[in-house]
Amino acid sequence: MADSKETAFQQDIINALAAQGWLVGTSANYNPTTALYTEDLLAYFQTAWPD
Repeated sequence: MADSKETAFQQDIINALAAQGWLVGTSANYNPTTALYTEDLLAYFQTAWPD
């Protein structure tokens, strides 16, 4: 029972962040070694410094 409440709570947090413009990634694209989504980091640098 507690697990289903925790899952719903986590989804509520994700939905609230997404509603404010946060990007929602998948765990498959998360790099635990660097604690980053590599494609998001690369996109940030390419946008900030296009040269």
